[in-house]
Amino acid sequence: MLAGAVVLFGCAGGPLSGDLPGQTDSGAIIGEVASSRERARIHTELAGAYFQRGNLGVALAEARTAAAADSGYAPAYNVLGLVYSDLREKDLAEEAFERSLRLNPNDPDTKLFLGKVIKDANVSQAVVFRIVQKLVTLRKKGLLLHFRACNFNAFIAGHYKRAFGARLITFHGTRLLFVRIRPQQFQPGHTVEGELATHPSDATRRFRGFHDPMGEFSSMLIGILDKDGATLVESFTLIGKRIPGDIQFWAKELLRRWKSSETLEFVLPVMWDNGETTFHCPLEIGWGAKLRFV
Repeated sequence: MLAGAVVLFGCAGGPLSGDLPGQTDSGAIIGEVASSRERARIHTELAGAYFQRGNLGVALAEARTAAAADSGYAPAYNVLGLVYSDLREKDLAEEAFERSLRLNPNDPDTKLFLGKVIKDANVSQAVVFRIVQKLVTLRKKGLLLHFRACNFNAFIAGHYKRAFGARLITFHGTRLLFVRIRPQQFQPGHTVEGELATHPSDATRRFRGFHDPMGEFSSMLIGILDKDGATLVESFTLIGKRIPGDIQFWAKELLRRWKSSETLEFVLPVMWDNGETTFHCPLEIGWGAKLRFV
């Protein structure tokens, strides 16, 4: 991160090898009569120099002084975020970085923040820039967001809510599996009830039968086998009649949409609570009952 700090603070002369920014040969700090923006710039450079030297206490004080001098100076919040990050004050660091992005998301100084994201996430700079630009756009909309992700919790959701500027975040605090439904036809004489009788569900092997209440479309059985307690599962699907109309019916019934009529398959999100012996699909009561809000 030191190389990034040089980019941010513009220390071409290298304050580490000589005087600190804003300091004369006599040691006097200049800028008492400078503009608020100039004072913010000087104290930001001082904060950056002290940060590079590992003097986090002074760096924090200088960064706060810079922000107080000009609350609209984005680089001050970048440095403040870096100092808080090293102090393991993650919430304060995130708040400072978000403030910088709100002030000027296209400012070159935000490259320091983006550089930290790149280092932590191990993704390309181009991808990070696209993500940040999308984030800035979304923040303006006051969205209601639902996250389909594994093992979310209120702490993580709260971070996303602040990052997206969302009015509401909904999520499940359980595992979320995406199961490819490729129905095969039942063997002659086999039924959903018969299969369920011979394949009882437990914590790691869960089977469910689905019936059309009107009796127009054939019944379907979905079985899911948990392989590692995390993301690795195996699944199989059996249906009374392996014809497009019946498979499309169940795709619409479970998902409200159908996108793959030619291949006779679809992907079904499954909410999987480790403490249960069943699973839930998006349009079912069990799915909504476990929905959480932040």
